[in-house]
Amino acid sequence: MIPLSGARVALVVGDVVGHGRHAAATMGRLCTAVDNFCSLDLPPGDLVARLDRGEGWAVENTHQDSTIIGATCLYAVYDPASRHCTLTRAGHPMPAIVGPDGDVDFVDLPSGSPPGLGGMPFETVELELAEGSQLVLYTDGLVEDRHRDIDTGPDQLRTVLACAGRAVEDTCEAALDALLPTRPSDDVVLLVAQLTARWGPATPPTARSSGPNSHCSDDSRPTLASMIQP
Repeated sequence: MIPLSGARVALVVGDVVGHGRHAAATMGRLCTAVDNFCSLDLPPGDLVARLDRGEGWAVENTHQDSTIIGATCLYAVYDPASRHCTLTRAGHPMPAIVGPDGDVDFVDLPSGSPPGLGGMPFETVELELAEGSQLVLYTDGLVEDRHRDIDTGPDQLRTVLACAGRAVEDTCEAALDALLPTRPSDDVVLLVAQLTARWGPATPPTARSSGPNSHCSDDSRPTLASMIQP
């Protein structure tokens, strides 16, 4: 979660292909680029378009202009004043929204191409979310693996998320318990943000979603829980 101006927050999840030093270095550069672009207060579509051009995270080398390891990204901005959430995704799985009544919807958001491929312009979707809704962002390792049909994982996730009044930490644990294989073949990141319209001090939260079970909140920003499963 990245604090923005006007008590808004950015919620970001990304994934890179592969494992090891090169993949970790790519993710580090991608995170730094997103942080830098957030400081410019760019609209979600413009921010992801910059990532698509490789700005701030492509590696210069002597063999070609730049090298980009495959990646995906989902970028969302939530405004607690209007309860509007604007989302853009670049090759990333669809986010889910859990309503206060426990109803689950996957956001009908065009996928876009993975950043770095120079694809078509990225479309955005703006939603008005009910107070108390949970926004669920995740990487494909949560819903896809070699032993599971590609359509089965999202259906399982919908079933697990369909619960009213659950704390964000409990939502994370329920999803991982139900969907994570005993021996995962891919890294998994799951981020759940409970959205609120309450106003309070403008001081940004001191915590960031950087590790297992991290969470942060104040009177106006989302309550957040994230889990990272290597």
